[in-house]
Amino acid sequence: SDLDDAAIKLEAQIKTDAGTVTKSAATLRHDADAAFQKNDYRTGMTVLGQLVAVAPDDSANWLRLARTVLRIFPRDDRERALLLDRATTASYIAYQRANTRDAEADSLALLGQTFASRKIWRPALDALRLALDLH
Repeated sequence: SDLDDAAIKLEAQIKTDAGTVTKSAATLRHDADAAFQKNDYRTGMTVLGQLVAVAPDDSANWLRLARTVLRIFPRDDRERALLLDRATTASYIAYQRANTRDAEADSLALLGQTFASRKIWRPALDALRLALDLH
């Protein structure tokens, strides 16, 4: 239930941060790819935030956002905790919206990684076990 609440809050926060998005999903994917080619993960995270605001039901966008958030080097411990929380929640949303077993498994594997990074062991092991079962 904590993840469900966090998912609602994260999606609302991303929509607020994104504002009115005028670009198409394809253009936003291209912009994100361009940012990643420059190793600019913060910009990539912002663009992917706009992408999930435009296409919130696409689990691949949420999974890509979660992976991107994990690649950002945090400035301090507070930001590290915030980024890990965001990655955890985004991977959970990806799992909720996945429509294939592989997408579910990938989302759960990343969810398990984020829990492990936060030293929350039981949920990490459970998510990873489910991901293995699905694969």
